[in-house]
Amino acid sequence: MPISAPAPGRAIKCVEETGIRPDAAPASLPSSSPSSSPSSSSSPSSPPLPSSPMSSPSPSALVVSSPPRFFLVQFLPLVLLMTALTSSSAFLRVSPALPARRAFAPSPLEAMTFRITSANLLAPIFKRVDSNGTRESAFEEQYLRRHSRVIDRLLGSRDGEDERLLPDVLCVQEFWMQGSAYRRLYASRLCEEKGYKLVEVERTNARGDGVACFVSPRVELVDYRPIFFLDCGDRVGLLCRVRVRDEEAGEGGEQEQCDLLVVNTHLLFPHNAYSSRIRLREVQKILGFIDKYKHDEDLGPLPIIFTGDLNGSPKGQVFEYLRHKGFVSAFEAYNRPRAPHKVQKWISHFSHRKEYLGVDYIFHLQPQNQSLPLAADWRKLVFSEIQRELPSAVRAAFKVFDSDDNKFIDPAEFKKTLQSLGFTGEGRPALTDEEIEFLFSTTDKDSNQMIDFKEFVDRFWELDLYQKEDGNFVPYLPRKDEESPTLEAGASPFAPYPRRDDDYLFFGKSTPLDNVRTMKVVDAFIEPREMEEGRWPEEFDLSDHGFLTAQYLLKG
Repeated sequence: MPISAPAPGRAIKCVEETGIRPDAAPASLPSSSPSSSPSSSSSPSSPPLPSSPMSSPSPSALVVSSPPRFFLVQFLPLVLLMTALTSSSAFLRVSPALPARRAFAPSPLEAMTFRITSANLLAPIFKRVDSNGTRESAFEEQYLRRHSRVIDRLLGSRDGEDERLLPDVLCVQEFWMQGSAYRRLYASRLCEEKGYKLVEVERTNARGDGVACFVSPRVELVDYRPIFFLDCGDRVGLLCRVRVRDEEAGEGGEQEQCDLLVVNTHLLFPHNAYSSRIRLREVQKILGFIDKYKHDEDLGPLPIIFTGDLNGSPKGQVFEYLRHKGFVSAFEAYNRPRAPHKVQKWISHFSHRKEYLGVDYIFHLQPQNQSLPLAADWRKLVFSEIQRELPSAVRAAFKVFDSDDNKFIDPAEFKKTLQSLGFTGEGRPALTDEEIEFLFSTTDKDSNQMIDFKEFVDRFWELDLYQKEDGNFVPYLPRKDEESPTLEAGASPFAPYPRRDDDYLFFGKSTPLDNVRTMKVVDAFIEPREMEEGRWPEEFDLSDHGFLTAQYLLKG
């Protein structure tokens, strides 16, 4: 099955308790030594952390001297009068200077937060170091030096600002699986020093890289699953289920918690005009996988985060499809009311074609938007593409496959016809052998290795709701003939299609939404910050992608 695998991805259980709270902001004003900050170990030269504006100063941080005698004589009556006019006793309030952009500090009643960062690391096997195409992977000292700086940036301050908050989950793409020194660097800096756990999945056909998630000790890694597309791009995804706990719960009281699903992926690069179709299939495979996982684990609605390098612009089909399914871009949600020009200008990638693009995203889906399945099965999208290449009459379309005219379509005929229609090979919306076999097996309902006419009609002449025409999603209506079904009058183009037993359409457990936490974006940014304004910093050489971060408040 192209979207699942029986064996889980590799997990490296690293240091679980280090005594370091990577996510914690200091609760008091800093001491004179920078090393006193619990998050300063990643960069000894970093400045000390300022106090949160919402925290109280330590007793030693403020010294108030006795008032001089002339103050008591001349101004004591005024002080007494002001005291009498107030309903409470006199007090002295000290507010430390605010940084340029302070870290979000929730109130005690809203203390459950979640912070996520997504970064394409530019694997050394892909980074060119000269005009001859020599790859950085040939120079160990060079790539270790670059990736040490990458880690500094991911764990360090934001463009020279004072805040230093570590992500609860760090999702990376182009994580090099075959470089031993490279892997030791990340394991040492993130797992051993900071207590992160690492889960990863390698791309198929020995491509050398993959996707990985580093999970902070502040949150619990409950489960994880690899997602194999088995398509022409050998792309993969990784689903992690994490649990966030309310650290503000009182002693002896029940500690609140919230589970989230985090999906990290790297979709196919747009090599040709058909790549957008393949990326749309990949997204549908991921959403179908999420539906199936929720069904298998008996999960109700819960917050879902979909992140990674999607290799498509905000005007592309993938972005529009996810938005139609209820997903919201964290960067757009945070900046549209504050800096709307950033939503139009932002970039995150400098491609090998010398283009500046926005292709990296952190999306979220609220629990209340999960009353319907997330995805139409990706097969329906493929079958509608195939149907477009067939004659309009269903009998004639069946005969295109049934080359020997025996009233049945066997696997060889099925594959040969798809090849003749252009669904295999380079430069086409290619299907792999595994995908073709899977399409055949799910059409062959009685599993007799033959597709009869009824099975053909049931599968190929279904309504597909996600066909894209002229820049808009419209219902795909079969051509009008006596054997084709029609859309009922007044039906919504986005209404759920009739459910089939073999489809991945799962609603999961019925859970009251008043028991589920929702997400509010309280911060979202791209590093370096110039990318938010549509500029690529000339000095930025850590990767060909910027790094995205979003922080959420999980509200009960």
